[in-house]
Amino acid sequence: MDEIADLREKVAALESEVRLLRSGLVHLQGMTIEAMTAIVFDDEPERRKKALKDFTTTYGELKTILHYDREIGKNE
Repeated sequence: MDEIADLREKVAALESEVRLLRSGLVHLQGMTIEAMTAIVFDDEPERRKKALKDFTTTYGELKTILHYDREIGKNE
């Protein structure tokens, strides 16, 4: 019985992590779109440079989350 309880606890922790990752995904998508907009339309070079850095960071995080989300989806 202890093994089953341990497994249930692990599953609950993973489900919680998945919910957190998916909510982070929505936030990162918004940040990525904002950064892309600034890269294209902002007239000030320094803001465009910062937006490009932000885009690179958020896009990388977004790809990581999507990768894990796909892997989890395969196992559901």
